[in-house]
Parts: sequence; C-alpha cells; structure tokens
Amino acid sequence: MSGKLKVAGTQAGIVAAGGALAHAGLLVLLAVIVIGLTELGMPAWLAALIVAVAVIAGGYVLVNRGLSKMRSTSFVPVQTMETLKENATWTTRTRA
Repeated sequence: MSGKLKVAGTQAGIVAAGGALAHAGLLVLLAVIVIGLTELGMPAWLAALIVAVAVIAGGYVLVNRGLSKMRSTSFVPVQTMETLKENATWTTRTRA
C-alpha cells in the first residue's frame, strides 16, 4: 500500500507542476493581451483594467457555477448508510 501512496504522491506532484506551468502561461497570455491593447493605442492602465475586469468576471462566473453545482449535490454516502442499517438489523436479529 505504501508503494501505491508513493506513486500517487509523485503523480500529484507532477499534476501540481503542470498546473503551475499552465498558470504561468495564462499570466503571460494576459500580459500579451494587455500589450496588444496598448499597441492599438489604448492607455496601458486602461488595457490592464479591461483585462483584469474580464478575468475577474470569468472567475466569478466559474466560482458561482461550481458552488451552485456543489450545493445541489448530496455528499451523503447513501449506499454506505443503507449497508450500515442492514448490518445493524442483521446483528440485532442474530443476537435475539
């Protein structure tokens, strides 16, 4: 079991590194968009503000969508609860 955990930990580290690289790439892409808008004649502060507001709005939509899906999802282990009740009933009958 510890071997599987070690492999899982290694894979989790690889996933984290990939996520960090993807995040860095997104930041560079956002900087390119700001630079592109300034090259089109827009003041740098306005270009950065537009990009920031767009990114914040997108993040807000994603967070709210995820939260609403999580609120409508039941995390109660229904099958496990039923099995425990059946086991309790069986145990009670067996003792009698």
